[in-house]
Amino acid sequence: MYNVLYKADRLREKNHFPEALKLYRRAAKEFRQVDELSGLFESLMGMAHCYRMMGRYEKAIECYRAATDIARELNDYTGYHDANMGLGLSLRGMGLWKEALGHFRASLRYYKKKDDREGIAFALWSIAGAYRYKGDPLKAIELLKEALRLIRRSGDLIAKGYILNALGGSSRVAGLVRKSLKYYTEANEIFRNERDTFGLAYSYCGVGNAHRMLGNYREASGYFKKALKLYDRIGDIVSSAYTLWSLGQAYLMTGNLSKAKEYLESANRYFRKTHDHRGQTYYYLGAAQYYIMLNKKTTAKSLLSRAIRLSEDKGFSLEHSHSLCLYNHINGKVVSRDWYKKKGLKIEFQGIPFNIP
Repeated sequence: MYNVLYKADRLREKNHFPEALKLYRRAAKEFRQVDELSGLFESLMGMAHCYRMMGRYEKAIECYRAATDIARELNDYTGYHDANMGLGLSLRGMGLWKEALGHFRASLRYYKKKDDREGIAFALWSIAGAYRYKGDPLKAIELLKEALRLIRRSGDLIAKGYILNALGGSSRVAGLVRKSLKYYTEANEIFRNERDTFGLAYSYCGVGNAHRMLGNYREASGYFKKALKLYDRIGDIVSSAYTLWSLGQAYLMTGNLSKAKEYLESANRYFRKTHDHRGQTYYYLGAAQYYIMLNKKTTAKSLLSRAIRLSEDKGFSLEHSHSLCLYNHINGKVVSRDWYKKKGLKIEFQGIPFNIP
């Protein structure tokens, strides 16, 4: 049984999530039959990780919760908090950042008590992502820099790469595009050397988005397509969705509306499939601009109204501000940058289409 678990772990480490999932399920079934709780815990954690990386968040949550129950039964506090962090990441992936923060903070307290530097860095990285979803990228950058200081001491290059990727994303949405490109480029070098497929794809998408914000649309599209090939290889539709959206946005910026629509709709199919509320907001923003450029303002306003309601309901304050700015712009109102300035963000839109970071 443990041999099956070992094979599953090796496959997951290579980002072969569907294949690994089959073996984890088989192992879990066998461990249940003999009431081997330690093996069952590891199998459930592996299943949960695979489900999460494949965008099947509800199944991931189910498995993480089952794993926390077993960890309690085993008095395995470290295992409990590892499962709790995965639960938080699944909630965050659905855009439920408030709920996710509660899980992350509880585990951060535990890791600090244990003086587990890698655990602390992981929790800070996770919390930073929740703050980015909240619309506070500068707070996210602060937490990520602290995580980077901790992880540099451990020499864990993969962890460093993921923190750099997160710094790249938070910097971009804060309007710090040159810094974003620097962080993503450094991460890209690490992941190429370490042959980490997911991290490499993530960095390709990030480099592409930095170039998109700099107006280098052809170069940006090349990086997005590299990222999509790798995401397709590992079956990651969560990240593919955002990459497709970014491609759609790049085509909007160059006026290629047919291509823009194609990629935005593809992104939306994945956002719906993964129940990603934040992604859904981005789709509304992109699709609204498509219809504005076709002079179909009624349709655009309807989409923007949905974006405003959804971003307000889920607490995505940055996306909410983008939605309001765009809505006011097409209604001929003065677009205020006060909210961005108050938050210290260097964001300014120059007319339709808005190059949304």
